[in-house]
Amino acid sequence: MNFGYFETELQPRYPDHELYVRNMCDGGNTPGFRPHSGRPTPWAFPGAEKFQTELANDPKTEGFLAYPDEWITTHIADIVIAMFGFDESFQGPAGVENYKAELDAFIKHTLAQKYNGDLYEFGLIRVISAGVRDADAEGVEGMSASKMRKAVVDNDFDSFRRGTPKTLDDGDTQALFDAVRQGMGVKKKKKNAVS
Repeated sequence: MNFGYFETELQPRYPDHELYVRNMCDGGNTPGFRPHSGRPTPWAFPGAEKFQTELANDPKTEGFLAYPDEWITTHIADIVIAMFGFDESFQGPAGVENYKAELDAFIKHTLAQKYNGDLYEFGLIRVISAGVRDADAEGVEGMSASKMRKAVVDNDFDSFRRGTPKTLDDGDTQALFDAVRQGMGVKKKKKNAVS
């Protein structure tokens, strides 16, 4: 969300909807922990401190910067998209259950708000684990966005292909490879002819 790609893709698809996106998080934030020097407490919602007890001390800050709920209400949000970084959200496999509980508390709190004047009602909310990644593994299990982008910069389709699901055929993988290259602004490298 920090680089404007989401908004750039959203606006052309819905030009008549008067959409705007407000990114309200920083690296290191979790669903409940959002520290800022302009707020007296770092907690995004009541009860959030129980998920981050090592951080639950008085930050001794002062200020009047609005809390997340206040910002969202000011913007009269109809849609809230919550994304928290893989590394920032929990501390490895041992922290997954605590993170799930924190995320669940955040979702329940958010659904109970009236940011746009109405309660939000959803039939289903899914939280899907991306799993645990082994950076040294081969194939999809060891792939990361950084490795995928490097493969594009290096014009290394074979490495890129190893990072995609086996169910994605070569034509769709090539289209994805080309789209990533275009999105990154990487010029297509020509293969050197060998004489």
